[in-house]
Amino acid sequence: MPTIALHADDQRLIAFILIAGTDSLVDGPVVRDCVILATPTDAALLDEPLLAAIEPWLNDERFAHVVARGDRIAIHVTLGVEDKLVLDVDLAGTGHWRLDPSTAGAGFCRMAALGER
Repeated sequence: MPTIALHADDQRLIAFILIAGTDSLVDGPVVRDCVILATPTDAALLDEPLLAAIEPWLNDERFAHVVARGDRIAIHVTLGVEDKLVLDVDLAGTGHWRLDPSTAGAGFCRMAALGER
């Protein structure tokens, strides 16, 4: 199950996105179920715009739209009627996330490793 760790600009871990399926993001289906798990261990992260945006949908199934083009993978997770969490990663699994249409939230993301903290 592809899992992507979302970090604040200063590299502190904010949340994970678990994307259903055993296929890679490049080879798998375009529309997949996903779950957002927040795991901040630092109380200062509670003020991050990402946590405020995803809080209503924590541990809830969402849809992830995965589009692979060349050496980039775009993942759009629908949060609400107009709100999306957009991830842009390379084939190695590193990249950036942003809240759309808001410009308040953005950060670094990467494929998560087992046992990560």
